[in-house]
Amino acid sequence: MFGNDQPTAFDLRFRLAGIPVRVTPWFWIVMALLGSSIYSNEGPLYLLLWVACGFVSILVHEMGHAVAAKLFGSPVSITLIAFGGIAQYSHPPRSAVKRIAISLAGPGAGFGLLGIVVATALALDWKAQGGYVQSGLEYLFIMNLVWNLFNLLPIWPLDGGQVGRELFALAKFRNPDAAIHTLSLGIAGTLATLGVLALLRIGIPANDVPYLRTVIVYLSHSPMLTIWMALFAFTNYQMLQQSKRRGYYYEDDDTPPWRRN
Repeated sequence: MFGNDQPTAFDLRFRLAGIPVRVTPWFWIVMALLGSSIYSNEGPLYLLLWVACGFVSILVHEMGHAVAAKLFGSPVSITLIAFGGIAQYSHPPRSAVKRIAISLAGPGAGFGLLGIVVATALALDWKAQGGYVQSGLEYLFIMNLVWNLFNLLPIWPLDGGQVGRELFALAKFRNPDAAIHTLSLGIAGTLATLGVLALLRIGIPANDVPYLRTVIVYLSHSPMLTIWMALFAFTNYQMLQQSKRRGYYYEDDDTPPWRRN
């Protein structure tokens, strides 16, 4: 996702299951900023717990992508940056179905971790544990439920957007890149607009649409999400113009769309 992935002297580097992992300083900074309310309400140790849970959750998600790509024969590495992570593989499969499998493997791994968290919480009765155990399980539950559902939205470059792009290609759209960027622009732009209206306390008639009402309430408490949606909308608008200038997509082009000129 968004963030500078250039190497620095302060990067944390290690290997996990033979896969190189690099964590940039921006990852820790942004995770701490996202948990700033925890620092105010619970103290610095709970903030460190929040950052640690975020690290585990995002690493598991990216490992899902990386392991799937490795199974399909591509060298792969992981970089954790501001607002998320990137699983970088140099030889994307020619099959759109395999590329879909790689995209879904990240949320799949996250939901797998969510299942472990729920099972652990039920076994331990997390509310009875209190303190760090309860908070850690709650953080992991929220992160792996909300973040992975968010990643499945059909918005480029989220996993759902990458799946959508491949589905457009399988459906023989003449320009699947333009199709997914148009869809992403519409969804992200709508959510950003709803978020701005909610933050400004401008009434939106949504009482008869329960799901929309839930989204509006959530956006009214999440200015960062509204900012992300606006950034996604702007990015997809730019990429839509580029994809239109490129013209048609040809099946013999196995270069992933985010690396095409």
